[in-house]
Amino acid sequence: MTIKAVLFDLGNTLVYQNPYKTFQKILGTHGIAKTTKEIEEAFAKTEREFDIKRHSRLSAHEFYMQLNIHILKHLGITNSNALQALAENINIQWFKASKVHLYRDDKPTLAKLKKMGLKLGLITDDYKIDLEKIMPQVGLQNFFAICVCGDTVGKRKPNPQVSSMR
Repeated sequence: MTIKAVLFDLGNTLVYQNPYKTFQKILGTHGIAKTTKEIEEAFAKTEREFDIKRHSRLSAHEFYMQLNIHILKHLGITNSNALQALAENINIQWFKASKVHLYRDDKPTLAKLKKMGLKLGLITDDYKIDLEKIMPQVGLQNFFAICVCGDTVGKRKPNPQVSSMR
């Protein structure tokens, strides 16, 4: 069997970031001081309660609004007006405040695979709009023949329909 293509995931495979520090940084710009531990706990509670499959049918903006609202509530921010405004501001500031990092060996590995004549693909649950911000930030925009995002097929991994795109 000849290998013709290699598929990669994005988050925690090719790139990583610290969402807790990003959240903390954005809250700090609004005069809200929360520890990284408090934020991690709020994220963990949200992950247990938040129905990702149901919410993933939403637009990127609405998905992140709902996610941010859940996290903020777990941080004790319950004022309805403040909650909406803060959730919106987190959406707006996220990619300016976050630091997305590439793992050290990614670019040389991807370059070597391309030089070998292999097609490279990316399959991610991220929204296309997020991918369009992340890829140039880390210099990966020219490596992949195809990028399949969660909102491209309306399914999330590990659903086989995600990886059966041609």
